[in-house]
Amino acid sequence: MYGTFDKVDFFNEWLSSNPPNKDKALLAREFLLKLQTDSLEPTQEELNQGLNKLLSTNSFNEKEISPYRVSSSKSKNIRLGIAAAVTLLIGIFSIYTIITSQKQSVTPSNISYITKQTTYGQKSTITLPDGSKVKLNAGTKIIFPDNFQENRQISLTGEAFFDVKRDTLHPFIISTEGITITVLGTSFNVSAYLNEEEIDVAVESGSVKVSNNTNNPDPTFLKPTEMFIYNKVENDATKRIFDPLEIAWKDSVLYFEDADFSEVMIELERWYGLKVNVPRADIEKIPKNINGIFKNKSLEKVLSGLHYSLGIEYNIDYKSNTIFITKE
Repeated sequence: MYGTFDKVDFFNEWLSSNPPNKDKALLAREFLLKLQTDSLEPTQEELNQGLNKLLSTNSFNEKEISPYRVSSSKSKNIRLGIAAAVTLLIGIFSIYTIITSQKQSVTPSNISYITKQTTYGQKSTITLPDGSKVKLNAGTKIIFPDNFQENRQISLTGEAFFDVKRDTLHPFIISTEGITITVLGTSFNVSAYLNEEEIDVAVESGSVKVSNNTNNPDPTFLKPTEMFIYNKVENDATKRIFDPLEIAWKDSVLYFEDADFSEVMIELERWYGLKVNVPRADIEKIPKNINGIFKNKSLEKVLSGLHYSLGIEYNIDYKSNTIFITKE
């Protein structure tokens, strides 16, 4: 819905998509702000009052009305120019009103939902009805309505990389356990596993609006190379620049940076779909701050690399789908 994508967002997006009409739209907005009415169809008397207020405002000078500049004696032409601009702005928000009313007419009982998910050891790429592409990491589930082209809303648990097809009239909205992400057309990664303390949003291209679903009313806006990190336990959020390797799973890269072995165990289970069994006493002996990059590597290759770097022994039991690891 448009609850998180209001008229201001819609108007600003329209301006960026229609630069030739920017001056007209901004002029019309200033004029409408002078009106003492909430209607999109003001009376002639209200239009005249608003115009007189605008012309008498000190900030309204020749520079600001340069697209329609004429001699000061030709106020009729100025009025015609402003009237044309107002008509344009009314048209913009009429589109917005039609769209939102159509959205509100769709009740939950009329909507069917589609679920796509992956298990541990599995990744999948899907194309949504609007043409957007989503790559699902292991252990991920998304749910979206069957009328997705008109109602681009997704519920996500797990991790996914989105390449969203641009549609300025239908925002693309992702809901997770703690945050809501709103975009129009961009590529970005969302990591929101239920059993992890943090939710991460990393932007590769375009821009993203992230809203906290709890007690923070102010959204965070992200641009390329920026990552939003929300701590579900502490209900706290930060923003920083991220390394592209942090979302390189989408390119079949298993990446560790200053990880402890418990994190490595979780990633091995997700990537290869096997349980990892390590005696608790041995976990304490394994070095911390583990680093590694494995591109398109088999489980055997990854474990062999960890064997040499960490001094561990391993045995893969495919009958029980378990990796047994001990410290030398």
